[in-house]
Amino acid sequence: MKHKQTLAMLLAAAMVLSMPLGAYADEMKPVQDEQAMMELYGTPDYEAPVLHSISVDKETVKPGETLTFTLNVTDDISGIDYIQIDLINEATGKTDWIRKVVTVNDENKYTLTYTVPKDEAVGTLRVDEVSLSDALGRYGFYHSKTNERADQYLPNEISVEIVESTSEDKEARFSMICL
Repeated sequence: MKHKQTLAMLLAAAMVLSMPLGAYADEMKPVQDEQAMMELYGTPDYEAPVLHSISVDKETVKPGETLTFTLNVTDDISGIDYIQIDLINEATGKTDWIRKVVTVNDENKYTLTYTVPKDEAVGTLRVDEVSLSDALGRYGFYHSKTNERADQYLPNEISVEIVESTSEDKEARFSMICL
């Protein structure tokens, strides 16, 4: 019995002494400064994308026509990943959105197109919100000034008048259908 206890003690001591405690000590040091952290993990990205401006190519539009929105957006580190524009028809309260996954470009200008539905009611189509995301998932939300609880507002309000198709447009559509 005494031999078994001695043997167990010797085996335990051998196992403890064979552990490489000091062999990897340099690799086990915690990262202590930001420069070393950047070398290990890359540059940290703490900032959300920034919307500098937004514009639209038309002031009035008929149902079925296309609008082109141009946005000037920057991001400090990882680059823009997607842009979403939320629209609202003020006459009906109907909402719609445009979403586009984008690739980073040197000019920081992005365009999104929107085709007004053919059954859209006459009224004012207003940009209600712009959502931005960078490649690391940092989000920026810019709201219309009609949203009193927003943290950030659009740099400028954008709205487009939806006008009724002229009688010539209706006649042309009718004659094409009848032919």
